[in-house]
Amino acid sequence: VYKRQGLRTIQRDLETLSGLFPLEAEQIGKTFYWYTLKSGSLVPNDMGMEDALAVSIMKDYLTKAMPVSMSENVHKKISQSIDKIASSPCSLFNEWYKKFRIIPNSHQLLPPKIRPKVIKTIQEALVKNRKIKVSYDSMSKGRSVLYLCPLYLICRTEVFYLVARFKNVNDQPYNYAVHRIRDAEILDETFTSDGDNIDDFIQRKTMDFGSGEEIKFHAKLRPDIASHLMETKLS
Repeated sequence: VYKRQGLRTIQRDLETLSGLFPLEAEQIGKTFYWYTLKSGSLVPNDMGMEDALAVSIMKDYLTKAMPVSMSENVHKKISQSIDKIASSPCSLFNEWYKKFRIIPNSHQLLPPKIRPKVIKTIQEALVKNRKIKVSYDSMSKGRSVLYLCPLYLICRTEVFYLVARFKNVNDQPYNYAVHRIRDAEILDETFTSDGDNIDDFIQRKTMDFGSGEEIKFHAKLRPDIASHLMETKLS
């Protein structure tokens, strides 16, 4: 049964819906004009406030961690999360977002440029367990064509590394800096990576400097530096 609603009731309903949908209002004179944001989606944003706060704070990390094919939806979700926090009637979430940030502990180098086609090909090969053909610029051997079985993609600070085995060789995997891959082509041939685990690989400290063996280190330090190292010890 249709029931006629007053203007103020409709406005309140629209304000409520703007917390779930990408709706925005513009006031011209005494009239409010409601519209959908161009980058938004009419799929309800059912994310809780805690989730929205987490996504808003971790936005810089999320954009690096997600595959290129999902980046548009990720950016939309981040935008929706920030809008949700900003319009929250609870000041706790809004105040925390305005007053908390995660920053690097040292001066950061600018990330090297990665070819969009290369990273997209690598990401697709990883999820489909497909072999790839790459043109790689080695620091010591120059440019060469390699056939690889991609296992993992690891982001260390601002640098992405592809961990891969040589084609048809079940041997120790190698790390390849993605920004040094000039071209990449996904192949029809698949492979199995049974027994491989990315967390075990990282735990073996393959991405760290040196062999991973413990060494004794002696140094003479100023009291302030020694105090700093006692607070945040070397791993």
